[in-house]
Amino acid sequence: MYAMIPLRTRECRQRDQCVHKGQSARHRLAVKGYVRREPNPAGGRSVFIAADADRIAAELTPLFAGWTAALHTLHGRYSDQELGTILDLRQQAAAQ
Repeated sequence: MYAMIPLRTRECRQRDQCVHKGQSARHRLAVKGYVRREPNPAGGRSVFIAADADRIAAELTPLFAGWTAALHTLHGRYSDQELGTILDLRQQAAAQ
């Protein structure tokens, strides 16, 4: 968990943690290494934002381990046919 504390401009530059006005969530994710900017091959000043899937998976998977284990236990209570029925119901509901 990050602590939210106000920093003066000089402290901010020294820590390299500032997000100045106009900087976006993409920039913050890039600074933290979750995404990277890649030049658009079509040229111009635009860039593509590419996610670092390995890093994201490595950091997020442990956070959801308990939930995933609970879902596996829950799924174990149902037969494959019952799970198919549940899946069909969810897909039909999502299509509405």
